[in-house]
Amino acid sequence: MKSLARACSKKDAICATRTGRRSVGVRPGSVSIFGLLHPGAQNIQVIVDESLMQEPELGFHPNDNTASVFLKPDDVVRVITITNHDYRILAL
Repeated sequence: MKSLARACSKKDAICATRTGRRSVGVRPGSVSIFGLLHPGAQNIQVIVDESLMQEPELGFHPNDNTASVFLKPDDVVRVITITNHDYRILAL
């Protein structure tokens, strides 16, 4: 988390806080790529650890942490771009 904090300002890092709930409509611990579909998420910038992009699949909660959905890294980028969000891939 320290690397992430250095990579972005405090206002950029919503993670799973009350602000995150207002922005992406999920409760703490459930923030995922699918939160970008929420109407309040239009100003969210996504930061992805570059090591994750080397994995065959990435698992996400579908806005509820009782299930998981697995996507290939290219599909994750597709979700981000289709929802009109900016993203950065960083070594964290």
